[in-house]
Formats: sequence, structure tokens, C-alpha cells
Amino acid sequence: MMNSSATAVLAAVALAAATPAHAELKPGDSAPDFIAPAALGGKPFRFSLVEALRKGPVVLYFYPKAFTQGCTIEANRFAEAHDDYAKLGATVIGVSGDDIETLQRFSATECRNKFAVASDSGGKIMKSYDAAMPFVTSYARRISYVITPDGRIAYAYSSMSPDLHVPNTLDAVRRWSAPIRQPMPDTDPPSGLRHSSIEDILAFLSAAILAALGIAIFEKAGLVTGGTAGLALLVTYRFGLPFGAAFVLVNLPFFALALGWRFTAKTAVAVVLLAAVTEFQRPLLAIGAVRPAWAALVGGLLLGIALLILFRHRGSLGGFNVLVLYLQERFGWRAGWVQLAMDAAILLLSLGVVAPSIVALSLMGAVALNLTLAVNHRPGRYMAV
Repeated sequence: MMNSSATAVLAAVALAAATPAHAELKPGDSAPDFIAPAALGGKPFRFSLVEALRKGPVVLYFYPKAFTQGCTIEANRFAEAHDDYAKLGATVIGVSGDDIETLQRFSATECRNKFAVASDSGGKIMKSYDAAMPFVTSYARRISYVITPDGRIAYAYSSMSPDLHVPNTLDAVRRWSAPIRQPMPDTDPPSGLRHSSIEDILAFLSAAILAALGIAIFEKAGLVTGGTAGLALLVTYRFGLPFGAAFVLVNLPFFALALGWRFTAKTAVAVVLLAAVTEFQRPLLAIGAVRPAWAALVGGLLLGIALLILFRHRGSLGGFNVLVLYLQERFGWRAGWVQLAMDAAILLLSLGVVAPSIVALSLMGAVALNLTLAVNHRPGRYMAV
């Protein structure tokens, strides 16, 4: 049977989200020069950054792997916007660790013969632009740069999603090309829409309190959950390892795949804060009898609201999402389905530990949590961050 501390940690870290990493090279930095084998319209050639800059600004974008879902979407969008870039005198070049034979096909199909893609099979260009994935340096993070003819970085944008790389870089080129230089678009919203530091602190504390209450309700009902904590608990039952040691060991590989130190740091802070509030409230909160079905619903809603607050303040809690994002970027697997499959696998493994009825109710709690996010957290509806 689960002890209270194990259940509390289990419920806490089951919440998961991802925070995109930011590009390391900043506006004003010198853009490292490079020459690389490339392909345009299926034909190989040598791409030189210096030569391209003689014609005008260069939009240099890094992507993880050709023919994966996100990279295909991004290439299609750059191809669709090619004429807009060309009118501004800009050259678009994509860079990945794929071999030149793969890129010859990719340039003809997904790039639609519109722009070139270069091969960085040795990872030298990625490293010089701080675009390599940590611990998996043969793959690039999704980062886009606008480089001006004087060899300087004018704009940098980093996001796992391919959605904004084209509009953001195109806007940056337009601003640079304007008769009167305009400020480059910021990856953050206007300052008037940003949350202040005090607001962020209050939001994190509020989220921690709500999540801790949801955890206490889950704990009282003896519900289980998915995620790395669920896997760690199963390891504890199977091999007799202390839960804390099992939890650390299970999480280490996921943090090794973290896309940037900001993700790791924010995850650590959020998890520690929630764990502290969970333990702080123990002597202050006494919950009587609670029906498991009601606990699953209310606990799931509370955890969903807490996670919603964290999302809107660029906060997150760790879990399988690190691996989920990595698999999405490397293989093009849909993140939502992969996350669901992993959590379902953990819950199925729990059948050997708890009653099937508890597992079913735990699934209801997960549905309540995710519905809260699906209904209330939709892109474009909330501007402040």
C-alpha cells in the first residue's frame, strides 16, 4: 500500500508541460561563417554564408530531422513564403544533421524546390550557433536567425513548435528592410502585457496551494496516476528500492534530454515549491471520508486549474513531457498521443499493485485534469505571460 509521502510526490509530478528553450546567440552577435554541402530542387551545391550575405539578409533556420512531421510543416511554410522573402532580398537556408542524399529529396519535395537546405552531419554549424540538442548533438533544436549583410544577428527565435518561425522571421526581415529601421519583433509579448515579477510569484504560490489541495484529496482516496512518479513507485514495489532513489533514477534520463537549462531550472523550482507546500499543509489539513469518484473529479479539476495558472505564467512541472517533446522533434510523433500512451502504460502496470476500480477512477481524474486544460488553455485567447 502507498505511503502518504510517495502518493503526494506521485500526484505532484504527474502534472507536466514544456517550456521552449531560447536561442543562445543574441541580436548584435556576430554570425559564425560557414560553408556546407546543400541541396536546392534536388541538386547538390556548396552553400556559403558570406556569398549569400552579399545578396542581402539571410534567414538561417535549424530543424531536427528531415521528413518528420514538425520539420515537414516548417519546410512547407518557408516554401509558401518564399516569394515574400525574395521580394525583400532575403535568402532562406535550412540546416540539419541529415546527409546530403536525404536533403536532396527533402529540398525537392517538402521545400518544394523553393529554397536550399544544408547538411551539417558533423554538427559543427549547430554548435557554433548554439543550436545543437543537449546530449544529442547530432540533432538541432528548432531555432531561426535573421542575419544582416554585415554578418550580425538581427533576430533570433527558438520554439519547438514550427508555427511562428516563418511569420516572425519574415516580420524581422521587413522591419530591417524598412527605410527607417524598426525594432525587431520580440519573442515575448509587449511589455504592457507581461506579468510582473510579483504577479508571477503570487501565481506560482496560488498554483502550488491549489495543486497541493488536489494532491491531498487524491492521497486520501488512494488514487494512482501516470508519469515518471508512477513508474518510480512501481519500481519501488517491484525491486524494493526507496521511492526517493527510484524517482531520481527514473527522472535522470528525462532531464538529460531537456531542451535547454531554462526548462530544467523552471521544472526544478516548480516541483520543489509544490513539494514544500504539500508537506507544509499536512498538519494544517484534515480530510475526512471522501468517495474515490468525487476525489478523482475534484482533485483532477484542482490540479488542472493549478497547471493552467503555471502555463499562463510560463511555469511547468516535470515528467514524461521531456521525452515526449524529444520524440516529437526527432521522429515526428504526435506529442499528445505519445503522452497518453505513456500514462496509460503506467496505469496499466498499476493493475498489479492496486485494484482495477481504483485505476479506473484514477483515469477519470486524469480526464478531468486534461479537460480543464483543453477548455481553458487555447492559443490566442490569453495574451499575458
